[in-house]
Amino acid sequence: MKYCNPHIKNIEAYKPGEQPECKDNIVKLNTNESPYSPSKNILKMLEDFDISLLRLYPDPKAEKLCETIADKLNFSKDNIIATNGSDEVFTYIFNAFVSNKKNVIFTNPTYTVYESLAYRFNINFTTIETESDFSIDLSKVPNESNTVFFLANPNAQTGIYIDFETLENFIKKFKGLIIVDEAYIDFAPKGIISLALKYDNLIVTRTLSKSYSLCGIRLGFAASNSINIEALHKVKDSYNINMLTQMIAIEAINDEKHMLENAYKIITERERMIEILNKMCFMVLPSKANFVLAKPLLNNAKDIFEALKKQNIYVRYFETPRLKEYIRITIGSEKENNILIKALSKINNN
Repeated sequence: MKYCNPHIKNIEAYKPGEQPECKDNIVKLNTNESPYSPSKNILKMLEDFDISLLRLYPDPKAEKLCETIADKLNFSKDNIIATNGSDEVFTYIFNAFVSNKKNVIFTNPTYTVYESLAYRFNINFTTIETESDFSIDLSKVPNESNTVFFLANPNAQTGIYIDFETLENFIKKFKGLIIVDEAYIDFAPKGIISLALKYDNLIVTRTLSKSYSLCGIRLGFAASNSINIEALHKVKDSYNINMLTQMIAIEAINDEKHMLENAYKIITERERMIEILNKMCFMVLPSKANFVLAKPLLNNAKDIFEALKKQNIYVRYFETPRLKEYIRITIGSEKENNILIKALSKINNN
């Protein structure tokens, strides 16, 4: 690292969940992917795609895609920026709105990319501990004009959800900039994105990875007033969304019925899994995401994680002070979840 910037040498890169090779005997419940296929309309579009178009650059602003998103939200395309996953828009937010003159705030725990970006940009930040039940006390966020607050809702590691009214009451009194990450909102009662134009201090981010079953295309977006979106465009990479991703995303968004049906199935399975795990001596947080965070009361969490892995069942374990007693379980299909339940039952009985 001879030529590396000094502050980069000592930071840790973001650690994604393990990605085992896809095989029939693998039960992968560790990275909050959907167990269901995306819209079949995508397949028809790809079958009809003119491959010669790939010699051309894609639309640099993904305008048709942004129009499609905006139409669903009753916004203008000037209120939307499309990005290579939510992570890219967080990078743009750091570029456009964050500096060491700002008071940058995250909760703990939350999506670890926020912290990774702060280290990458050499930005000082403060974390606010969640309560003993992992709920977030918004009154602890400094209400100052130089505060930039990143809030995942539902929260990325816990699934804890802040209701619409509580969050709006906070936003309208908040003097700083708030970024609300709604990656999991389609599994929760109601998102805040409808307020993205009402409050000029609000940027809302979403992704097609979870509820639209499209982790593989890496498509996210942000919604805000046109001034904030213009600032993000000023720091945007050229041609950041490839042609096929733009086309796939449009097909998926236009088939909202398919997404809602899949989300409903996941919500139904989530509630079933919470009930079963509680009966199996796990303490399960009241998740409104497509995963649950569960604390085993009979065994060590890391031991369970390792025992499941030996059986080709992958869940997520975080070796951090607040989470080391828990495992995070993505809600899979009924079949996948039943395989997990059976394996956990055997572990408990050993």
